[in-house]
Amino acid sequence: MAKIVKGKTFSGCVRYVLDKEKAELLETTGLQLGDSSQIASDFELQAMLNPKVKNTVGHISLNFALQDERLAGDDSLMLTITKEYLERMDIRNTQYLIARHTDRNHSHCHIIYNRVDCDGKTISDKNDRFRSEKICKMLTARHRLHFAQGKEQVNENRLRHKDAKKYHIYNAIKATLPICRSWESFQNRLDAQGVNMEFKYKSGSDERQGVKFEYDGVSFSGSKIDRAYSFMHLDNHFANQNHHRVERHVSQAAAQTEHSVASEVAGGLLSILSSPLEVNGNYEDQAEFDRLERLKKKKRRGRRM
Repeated sequence: MAKIVKGKTFSGCVRYVLDKEKAELLETTGLQLGDSSQIASDFELQAMLNPKVKNTVGHISLNFALQDERLAGDDSLMLTITKEYLERMDIRNTQYLIARHTDRNHSHCHIIYNRVDCDGKTISDKNDRFRSEKICKMLTARHRLHFAQGKEQVNENRLRHKDAKKYHIYNAIKATLPICRSWESFQNRLDAQGVNMEFKYKSGSDERQGVKFEYDGVSFSGSKIDRAYSFMHLDNHFANQNHHRVERHVSQAAAQTEHSVASEVAGGLLSILSSPLEVNGNYEDQAEFDRLERLKKKKRRGRRM
């Protein structure tokens, strides 16, 4: 996975990446080697080619799964993957540096690049997080790396400030959603966990278009928490829940009706089969049957006389 950050000054970012105790510079392009301040000055000099760009600093950390042990001592493989990532992200013709950090259990590296390229043009960041996610998945499959199981692999103890609050919301939604069948019950259960939910409405109407969640003063749209928690996905979830509930009610009602009809039919058949009229010739009523029986008896008596 990749974490993308953009900033305005190179000095602090370069110090963070290069001056850590467990940092190893793997490669630079377009930069003179020296200490952190000299490298930052080189970045700043090129950024002056396009004063219109406010956030000139591009900072990306590429993080690999703990299971990718072969990356731990293979700088060549890490460089190959990182440079392919940059190429596919259209980060080219510009200054950059790549450094490995070994301060955590999993392998990871940092990229700093200049968003003003060597010709003074801006390197676009349009949909960069979406593009990055697709590229990371492709590179993971291409190089036969381990697919981590999403947010379940996050070390919550290392999360700070905004990320920690975001993860609290994620956990609250994950625990609550499976037991909720409506937006109302979902909101009530989140409230009990300190998470507030608000809808975004279409201008001038009451049509819902989005949803955001807030915890401890920090808010995120549903899709920023997780793609599965966007308004569209959540709305479809509750619609399906209601649809299945209606289907169950219809099925139960149909079963009850069928049982009732079957009982009535069985009762009717039993009544018909037990009736003496059917047994004795399907006569229309008992009085007619009795009259004919009396006539038969008179005839028999007449023959004996």
